[in-house]
Amino acid sequence: MRRVFAALEVRNYRYFVVGHTVSLIGGWMQIVAQGWLVLQLTGSAAALGAVAAIQTVPVLLFAPYGGVIADRVDKRKLLIWVQLGSALLAAVLGVLVLTDVVRLWHVYVLAFGVGLLRCLDFPARQSFVHEIVSHKHLHNAVTLNSVLLNAARVIGPSIAGATIVLGGIGLCFLLNAVSFLAVVASLAVMNVAALTRSAPSERARLVDGFAYVRRTPALAVPLVMTGIIGCLAYEFPVVLPVVAERVLHGDARTYGFLTAAMGAGAILGGLLVSAAGRTGMRMLVWSSLALGGTMLLAAVAPNLATMMVALAAVGAATIATTATSNSTLQLGSAPQMRGRVMALWSTAMMGSTAIGAPVVGTAMEHLGARVGLVIGGVSCLVAALLGMVSRYQPGAVIRRPMPDASGP
Repeated sequence: MRRVFAALEVRNYRYFVVGHTVSLIGGWMQIVAQGWLVLQLTGSAAALGAVAAIQTVPVLLFAPYGGVIADRVDKRKLLIWVQLGSALLAAVLGVLVLTDVVRLWHVYVLAFGVGLLRCLDFPARQSFVHEIVSHKHLHNAVTLNSVLLNAARVIGPSIAGATIVLGGIGLCFLLNAVSFLAVVASLAVMNVAALTRSAPSERARLVDGFAYVRRTPALAVPLVMTGIIGCLAYEFPVVLPVVAERVLHGDARTYGFLTAAMGAGAILGGLLVSAAGRTGMRMLVWSSLALGGTMLLAAVAPNLATMMVALAAVGAATIATTATSNSTLQLGSAPQMRGRVMALWSTAMMGSTAIGAPVVGTAMEHLGARVGLVIGGVSCLVAALLGMVSRYQPGAVIRRPMPDASGP
Protein backbone atom coordinates (compact mmCIF):
# COMPACT_ATOMS: atom_id res chain seq x y z
CA MET A 1 0.00 0.00 0.00
CA ARG A 2 2.87 2.37 0.81
CA ARG A 3 4.24 1.83 -2.69
CA VAL A 4 0.92 2.85 -4.22
CA PHE A 5 0.99 6.26 -2.49
CA ALA A 6 4.77 6.78 -2.32
CA ALA A 7 4.68 10.27 -3.86
CA LEU A 8 2.53 11.52 -0.98
CA GLU A 9 5.63 11.37 1.21
CA VAL A 10 6.56 14.71 -0.38
CA ARG A 11 4.86 17.53 1.53
CA ASN A 12 4.61 19.88 -1.45
CA TYR A 13 2.99 17.11 -3.48
CA ARG A 14 0.36 16.67 -0.76
CA TYR A 15 -0.49 20.37 -1.09
CA PHE A 16 -0.65 19.95 -4.86
CA VAL A 17 -2.92 16.91 -4.56
CA VAL A 18 -5.46 18.70 -2.37
CA GLY A 19 -5.78 21.75 -4.63
CA HIS A 20 -5.65 19.71 -7.81
CA THR A 21 -8.38 17.33 -6.62
CA VAL A 22 -10.81 20.13 -5.77
CA SER A 23 -10.18 21.77 -9.14
CA LEU A 24 -10.61 18.49 -11.03
CA ILE A 25 -13.99 17.90 -9.40
CA GLY A 26 -15.05 21.37 -10.49
CA GLY A 27 -13.67 20.73 -13.96
CA TRP A 28 -15.72 17.57 -14.40
CA MET A 29 -18.79 19.42 -13.20
CA GLN A 30 -18.20 21.92 -15.99
CA ILE A 31 -17.64 19.20 -18.59
CA VAL A 32 -20.99 17.59 -17.76
CA ALA A 33 -22.78 20.95 -17.56
CA GLN A 34 -21.29 22.25 -20.80
CA GLY A 35 -22.19 19.08 -22.71
CA TRP A 36 -25.75 19.17 -21.43
CA LEU A 37 -26.02 22.91 -22.11
CA VAL A 38 -24.98 22.47 -25.75
CA LEU A 39 -27.45 19.61 -26.21
CA GLN A 40 -30.23 21.78 -24.76
CA LEU A 41 -29.32 24.71 -27.01
CA THR A 42 -28.93 22.69 -30.21
CA GLY A 43 -29.95 19.03 -29.81
CA SER A 44 -26.99 18.21 -32.09
CA ALA A 45 -24.11 15.77 -31.63
CA ALA A 46 -22.23 17.69 -34.31
CA ALA A 47 -22.50 20.85 -32.17
CA LEU A 48 -20.96 18.95 -29.24
CA GLY A 49 -18.09 17.99 -31.51
CA ALA A 50 -17.74 21.58 -32.66
CA VAL A 51 -17.47 22.91 -29.09
CA ALA A 52 -14.88 20.27 -28.22
CA ALA A 53 -12.93 21.18 -31.36
CA ILE A 54 -13.05 24.92 -30.64
CA GLN A 55 -11.82 24.30 -27.12
CA THR A 56 -8.88 22.23 -28.35
CA VAL A 57 -7.88 24.11 -31.52
CA PRO A 58 -5.65 26.45 -29.45
CA VAL A 59 -3.97 23.42 -27.86
CA LEU A 60 -3.34 21.93 -31.29
CA LEU A 61 -1.90 25.16 -32.66
CA PHE A 62 -0.23 26.84 -29.71
CA ALA A 63 0.56 24.27 -26.98
CA PRO A 64 4.11 23.76 -28.30
CA TYR A 65 4.69 27.49 -27.74
CA GLY A 66 3.26 27.05 -24.25
CA GLY A 67 6.02 24.51 -23.67
CA VAL A 68 8.61 27.09 -24.70
CA ILE A 69 7.14 29.53 -22.16
CA ALA A 70 7.10 26.83 -19.47
CA ASP A 71 10.81 26.19 -20.06
CA ARG A 72 11.57 29.91 -19.81
CA VAL A 73 9.67 31.03 -16.69
CA ASP A 74 8.85 30.01 -13.12
CA LYS A 75 6.25 27.26 -13.60
CA ARG A 76 4.63 27.74 -10.20
CA LYS A 77 3.92 31.43 -10.79
CA LEU A 78 2.72 30.72 -14.32
CA LEU A 79 0.24 28.15 -13.02
CA ILE A 80 -1.15 30.59 -10.45
CA TRP A 81 -2.00 33.15 -13.14
CA VAL A 82 -3.49 30.48 -15.42
CA GLN A 83 -5.82 29.26 -12.64
CA LEU A 84 -7.05 32.80 -12.00
CA GLY A 85 -7.80 33.27 -15.71
CA SER A 86 -9.63 29.94 -15.86
CA ALA A 87 -11.74 30.90 -12.85
CA LEU A 88 -12.77 34.13 -14.57
CA LEU A 89 -13.91 32.33 -17.75
CA ALA A 90 -15.95 29.77 -15.78
CA ALA A 91 -17.59 32.53 -13.76
CA VAL A 92 -18.57 34.45 -16.91
CA LEU A 93 -20.24 31.39 -18.43
CA GLY A 94 -22.07 30.72 -15.17
CA VAL A 95 -23.44 34.24 -15.03
CA LEU A 96 -24.56 34.06 -18.68
CA VAL A 97 -26.47 30.85 -18.00
CA LEU A 98 -28.03 31.99 -14.73
CA THR A 99 -29.22 35.25 -16.31
CA ASP A 100 -30.73 33.24 -19.20
CA VAL A 101 -28.89 35.20 -21.90
CA VAL A 102 -26.47 32.45 -22.94
CA ARG A 103 -26.21 31.65 -26.64
CA LEU A 104 -24.20 29.02 -28.46
CA TRP A 105 -21.67 31.57 -29.67
CA HIS A 106 -20.98 32.50 -26.04
CA VAL A 107 -20.05 28.88 -25.37
CA TYR A 108 -17.82 28.89 -28.46
CA VAL A 109 -15.94 32.03 -27.45
CA LEU A 110 -15.41 30.99 -23.84
CA ALA A 111 -14.40 27.47 -24.92
CA PHE A 112 -11.74 29.03 -27.14
CA GLY A 113 -10.51 31.06 -24.17
CA VAL A 114 -10.27 27.92 -22.05
CA GLY A 115 -8.24 26.31 -24.82
CA LEU A 116 -5.79 29.22 -24.90
CA LEU A 117 -5.17 28.91 -21.16
CA ARG A 118 -4.71 25.17 -21.48
CA CYS A 119 -1.82 25.83 -23.87
CA LEU A 120 0.03 27.19 -20.86
CA ASP A 121 -1.50 24.99 -18.17
CA PHE A 122 -0.81 21.53 -19.63
CA PRO A 123 2.95 21.73 -20.27
CA ALA A 124 3.60 23.78 -17.13
CA ARG A 125 1.53 21.48 -14.89
CA GLN A 126 2.97 18.25 -16.29
CA SER A 127 6.61 19.36 -16.06
CA PHE A 128 6.04 21.03 -12.67
CA VAL A 129 5.16 17.64 -11.14
CA HIS A 130 8.76 16.59 -11.77
CA GLU A 131 9.97 19.66 -9.86
CA ILE A 132 7.74 18.72 -6.91
CA VAL A 133 8.69 15.05 -6.55
CA SER A 134 11.91 14.67 -8.61
CA HIS A 135 12.74 11.46 -10.50
CA LYS A 136 12.34 9.10 -7.53
CA HIS A 137 8.55 9.40 -7.32
CA LEU A 138 7.72 10.72 -10.80
CA HIS A 139 5.96 7.67 -12.23
CA ASN A 140 4.02 7.21 -9.01
CA ALA A 141 3.02 10.90 -8.96
CA VAL A 142 1.94 10.86 -12.63
CA THR A 143 -0.20 7.78 -12.00
CA LEU A 144 -1.70 9.22 -8.82
CA ASN A 145 -2.56 12.38 -10.77
CA SER A 146 -4.47 10.19 -13.19
CA VAL A 147 -6.17 8.42 -10.28
CA LEU A 148 -7.24 11.82 -8.93
CA LEU A 149 -8.54 12.83 -12.34
CA ASN A 150 -10.72 9.77 -12.47
CA ALA A 151 -11.80 10.02 -8.84
CA ALA A 152 -13.00 13.47 -9.84
CA ARG A 153 -14.68 11.84 -12.84
CA VAL A 154 -16.76 9.85 -10.35
CA ILE A 155 -17.47 12.67 -7.90
CA GLY A 156 -17.79 15.63 -10.27
CA PRO A 157 -20.51 14.28 -12.57
CA SER A 158 -22.50 13.03 -9.59
CA ILE A 159 -22.40 16.48 -8.00
CA ALA A 160 -23.11 18.06 -11.39
CA GLY A 161 -26.19 15.92 -11.92
CA ALA A 162 -27.60 16.87 -8.52
CA THR A 163 -26.62 20.53 -9.01
CA ILE A 164 -28.31 20.71 -12.42
CA VAL A 165 -31.52 19.27 -10.95
CA LEU A 166 -31.51 21.46 -7.82
CA GLY A 167 -29.81 24.69 -8.91
CA GLY A 168 -29.48 24.63 -12.67
CA ILE A 169 -26.61 24.31 -15.15
CA GLY A 170 -25.18 27.76 -14.41
CA LEU A 171 -24.38 26.90 -10.80
CA CYS A 172 -21.99 24.16 -12.01
CA PHE A 173 -19.89 26.76 -13.82
CA LEU A 174 -19.76 29.03 -10.78
CA LEU A 175 -18.68 26.18 -8.52
CA ASN A 176 -15.95 25.32 -11.00
CA ALA A 177 -14.74 28.93 -10.89
CA VAL A 178 -14.39 28.69 -7.10
CA SER A 179 -12.56 25.36 -7.37
CA PHE A 180 -9.65 26.97 -9.25
CA LEU A 181 -8.88 29.00 -6.15
CA ALA A 182 -7.96 25.77 -4.34
CA VAL A 183 -5.11 25.25 -6.82
CA VAL A 184 -3.95 28.84 -6.34
CA ALA A 185 -3.89 28.32 -2.57
CA SER A 186 -1.97 25.03 -2.82
CA LEU A 187 0.67 26.61 -5.06
CA ALA A 188 0.96 29.67 -2.83
CA VAL A 189 1.70 27.71 0.37
CA MET A 190 4.33 25.39 -1.14
CA ASN A 191 7.86 25.37 0.24
CA VAL A 192 9.67 26.79 -2.79
CA ALA A 193 13.08 25.82 -1.41
CA ALA A 194 12.06 22.14 -1.46
CA LEU A 195 11.29 22.15 -5.19
CA THR A 196 13.77 20.50 -7.55
CA ARG A 197 13.62 23.38 -9.97
CA SER A 198 15.11 23.24 -13.44
CA ALA A 199 16.78 26.50 -14.38
CA PRO A 200 14.65 28.54 -16.83
CA SER A 201 16.13 28.39 -20.33
CA GLU A 202 16.21 31.89 -21.80
CA ARG A 203 17.15 30.44 -25.20
CA ALA A 204 14.43 27.79 -25.30
CA ARG A 205 13.17 27.49 -28.87
CA LEU A 206 10.27 25.51 -30.27
CA VAL A 207 12.29 24.18 -33.21
CA ASP A 208 14.79 22.61 -30.80
CA GLY A 209 11.98 20.69 -29.12
CA PHE A 210 10.78 19.24 -32.43
CA ALA A 211 14.33 18.32 -33.43
CA TYR A 212 14.98 16.67 -30.06
CA VAL A 213 11.89 14.47 -30.34
CA ARG A 214 12.52 13.65 -33.99
CA ARG A 215 15.98 12.23 -33.27
CA THR A 216 14.76 10.29 -30.21
CA PRO A 217 12.56 7.33 -31.26
CA ALA A 218 11.82 6.49 -27.61
CA LEU A 219 9.96 9.81 -27.49
CA ALA A 220 8.69 10.13 -31.07
CA VAL A 221 6.84 6.81 -31.26
CA PRO A 222 4.88 7.23 -27.98
CA LEU A 223 3.97 10.76 -29.09
CA VAL A 224 2.56 9.49 -32.40
CA MET A 225 0.65 6.74 -30.62
CA THR A 226 -0.75 9.28 -28.17
CA GLY A 227 -1.81 11.51 -31.07
CA ILE A 228 -3.76 8.71 -32.75
CA ILE A 229 -5.51 7.72 -29.53
CA GLY A 230 -6.11 11.29 -28.40
CA CYS A 231 -7.59 12.25 -31.75
CA LEU A 232 -10.23 9.55 -32.07
CA ALA A 233 -10.52 7.58 -28.81
CA TYR A 234 -10.50 10.26 -26.10
CA GLU A 235 -13.67 11.92 -27.35
CA PHE A 236 -15.78 10.84 -24.37
CA PRO A 237 -17.27 14.33 -23.72
CA VAL A 238 -18.68 14.11 -27.26
CA VAL A 239 -19.62 10.42 -27.29
CA LEU A 240 -21.11 9.78 -23.84
CA PRO A 241 -23.82 12.47 -23.79
CA VAL A 242 -25.13 11.21 -27.13
CA VAL A 243 -24.96 7.57 -26.00
CA ALA A 244 -26.86 8.49 -22.82
CA GLU A 245 -29.59 10.30 -24.74
CA ARG A 246 -29.97 8.32 -27.97
CA VAL A 247 -28.88 4.78 -27.10
CA LEU A 248 -29.98 4.52 -23.47
CA HIS A 249 -32.81 7.11 -23.78
CA GLY A 250 -31.71 8.79 -20.55
CA ASP A 251 -31.02 12.28 -19.22
CA ALA A 252 -28.22 14.18 -17.47
CA ARG A 253 -28.21 11.66 -14.64
CA THR A 254 -27.67 8.81 -17.11
CA TYR A 255 -24.72 10.70 -18.56
CA GLY A 256 -23.41 11.16 -15.03
CA PHE A 257 -23.72 7.42 -14.35
CA LEU A 258 -21.72 6.57 -17.48
CA THR A 259 -19.00 9.08 -16.65
CA ALA A 260 -18.86 7.94 -13.02
CA ALA A 261 -18.60 4.26 -14.04
CA MET A 262 -15.69 5.07 -16.29
CA GLY A 263 -14.05 7.03 -13.49
CA ALA A 264 -14.55 4.24 -10.95
CA GLY A 265 -12.83 1.77 -13.24
CA ALA A 266 -10.02 4.23 -13.79
CA ILE A 267 -9.45 4.62 -10.05
CA LEU A 268 -9.00 0.89 -9.61
CA GLY A 269 -6.86 0.65 -12.73
CA GLY A 270 -4.77 3.60 -11.64
CA LEU A 271 -4.03 2.09 -8.23
CA LEU A 272 -2.91 -1.13 -9.90
CA VAL A 273 -0.71 0.77 -12.37
CA SER A 274 0.74 2.84 -9.53
CA ALA A 275 1.65 -0.26 -7.56
CA ALA A 276 3.20 -1.96 -10.60
CA GLY A 277 5.34 1.07 -11.46
CA ARG A 278 5.87 -0.11 -15.06
CA THR A 279 6.44 2.21 -17.99
CA GLY A 280 7.99 2.13 -21.46
CA MET A 281 6.93 1.03 -24.93
CA ARG A 282 5.88 -2.52 -24.07
CA MET A 283 3.46 -1.33 -21.39
CA LEU A 284 2.12 1.35 -23.72
CA VAL A 285 1.37 -1.21 -26.44
CA TRP A 286 -0.46 -3.52 -24.04
CA SER A 287 -2.51 -0.72 -22.51
CA SER A 288 -3.47 0.56 -26.00
CA LEU A 289 -4.63 -2.94 -26.97
CA ALA A 290 -6.70 -3.14 -23.78
CA LEU A 291 -8.25 0.26 -24.40
CA GLY A 292 -9.20 -0.64 -27.97
CA GLY A 293 -10.75 -3.94 -26.96
CA THR A 294 -12.79 -2.51 -24.09
CA MET A 295 -14.12 0.35 -26.22
CA LEU A 296 -15.34 -2.13 -28.82
CA LEU A 297 -17.06 -4.12 -26.05
CA ALA A 298 -18.75 -0.92 -24.82
CA ALA A 299 -19.94 -0.25 -28.38
CA VAL A 300 -22.11 -3.40 -28.32
CA ALA A 301 -23.36 -3.13 -24.71
CA PRO A 302 -27.17 -3.58 -24.83
CA ASN A 303 -28.27 -1.63 -21.71
CA LEU A 304 -27.21 0.78 -18.98
CA ALA A 305 -25.85 -1.88 -16.60
CA THR A 306 -23.62 -3.59 -19.16
CA MET A 307 -22.57 -0.24 -20.60
CA MET A 308 -21.41 0.89 -17.15
CA VAL A 309 -19.41 -2.32 -16.66
CA ALA A 310 -17.79 -1.94 -20.07
CA LEU A 311 -16.99 1.72 -19.45
CA ALA A 312 -15.40 0.84 -16.10
CA ALA A 313 -13.01 -1.39 -18.05
CA VAL A 314 -12.48 1.44 -20.55
CA GLY A 315 -11.60 3.73 -17.64
CA ALA A 316 -9.00 1.31 -16.29
CA ALA A 317 -7.38 0.96 -19.71
CA THR A 318 -7.52 4.72 -20.29
CA ILE A 319 -5.59 5.54 -17.15
CA ALA A 320 -2.98 2.88 -17.92
CA THR A 321 -2.46 4.32 -21.40
CA THR A 322 -2.37 7.95 -20.31
CA ALA A 323 -0.09 7.44 -17.31
CA THR A 324 2.29 5.22 -19.26
CA SER A 325 2.69 7.63 -22.16
CA ASN A 326 3.10 10.59 -19.79
CA SER A 327 5.70 9.02 -17.51
CA THR A 328 7.58 7.43 -20.43
CA LEU A 329 8.05 10.84 -22.02
CA GLN A 330 8.92 12.66 -18.78
CA LEU A 331 11.47 10.05 -17.73
CA GLY A 332 12.99 10.05 -21.20
CA SER A 333 13.33 13.83 -21.53
CA ALA A 334 16.29 15.99 -20.58
CA PRO A 335 15.35 18.59 -17.91
CA GLN A 336 15.83 21.58 -20.19
CA MET A 337 13.56 19.96 -22.82
CA ARG A 338 10.85 18.61 -20.54
CA GLY A 339 8.44 21.54 -20.90
CA ARG A 340 8.53 21.37 -24.69
CA VAL A 341 8.24 17.58 -24.78
CA MET A 342 5.21 17.68 -22.47
CA ALA A 343 3.73 20.46 -24.58
CA LEU A 344 3.92 18.11 -27.56
CA TRP A 345 2.30 15.41 -25.42
CA SER A 346 -0.49 17.85 -24.56
CA THR A 347 -0.92 18.64 -28.26
CA ALA A 348 -1.10 14.95 -29.11
CA MET A 349 -3.39 14.09 -26.19
CA MET A 350 -5.75 17.07 -26.13
CA GLY A 351 -5.06 19.25 -29.16
CA SER A 352 -5.82 16.42 -31.55
CA THR A 353 -9.42 16.61 -30.33
CA ALA A 354 -9.79 19.64 -32.60
CA ILE A 355 -9.51 17.19 -35.49
CA GLY A 356 -11.15 14.13 -33.99
CA ALA A 357 -14.17 15.66 -32.22
CA PRO A 358 -15.88 16.99 -35.38
CA VAL A 359 -15.14 13.71 -37.16
CA VAL A 360 -16.59 11.58 -34.37
CA GLY A 361 -19.53 13.93 -33.79
CA THR A 362 -20.46 14.00 -37.48
CA ALA A 363 -20.08 10.22 -37.77
CA MET A 364 -22.46 9.70 -34.83
CA GLU A 365 -24.93 12.17 -36.31
CA HIS A 366 -25.16 10.12 -39.52
CA LEU A 367 -24.26 6.56 -38.46
CA GLY A 368 -25.52 6.35 -34.88
CA ALA A 369 -24.12 7.01 -31.41
CA ARG A 370 -22.37 3.66 -31.03
CA VAL A 371 -20.07 4.36 -33.96
CA GLY A 372 -18.18 6.88 -31.80
CA LEU A 373 -17.00 4.05 -29.55
CA VAL A 374 -16.15 1.87 -32.55
CA ILE A 375 -13.98 4.58 -34.10
CA GLY A 376 -12.16 5.05 -30.80
CA GLY A 377 -11.57 1.34 -30.31
CA VAL A 378 -10.15 0.84 -33.80
CA SER A 379 -7.83 3.85 -33.43
CA CYS A 380 -6.33 2.33 -30.25
CA LEU A 381 -5.66 -0.95 -32.04
CA VAL A 382 -3.95 0.95 -34.88
CA ALA A 383 -1.76 2.81 -32.35
CA ALA A 384 -0.83 -0.45 -30.65
CA LEU A 385 0.11 -1.96 -34.01
CA LEU A 386 2.35 1.03 -34.72
CA GLY A 387 4.08 0.52 -31.37
CA MET A 388 4.65 -3.17 -32.05
CA VAL A 389 6.04 -2.52 -35.53
CA SER A 390 8.38 0.20 -34.25
CA ARG A 391 9.86 -2.14 -31.65
CA TYR A 392 10.85 -4.73 -34.21
CA GLN A 393 11.75 -2.53 -37.16
CA PRO A 394 15.38 -3.19 -38.18
CA GLY A 395 17.66 -0.40 -37.03
CA ALA A 396 15.05 1.18 -34.77
CA VAL A 397 15.32 -0.28 -31.29
CA ILE A 398 12.96 1.40 -28.83
CA ARG A 399 14.29 1.01 -25.32
CA ARG A 400 12.85 2.13 -22.04
CA PRO A 401 14.13 5.69 -21.62
CA MET A 402 16.61 6.49 -18.89
CA PRO A 403 15.93 9.52 -16.70
CA ASP A 404 17.71 12.75 -17.53
CA ALA A 405 20.23 10.98 -19.71
CA SER A 406 21.17 14.18 -21.45
CA GLY A 407 22.17 15.94 -18.25
CA PRO A 408 21.19 19.45 -17.18
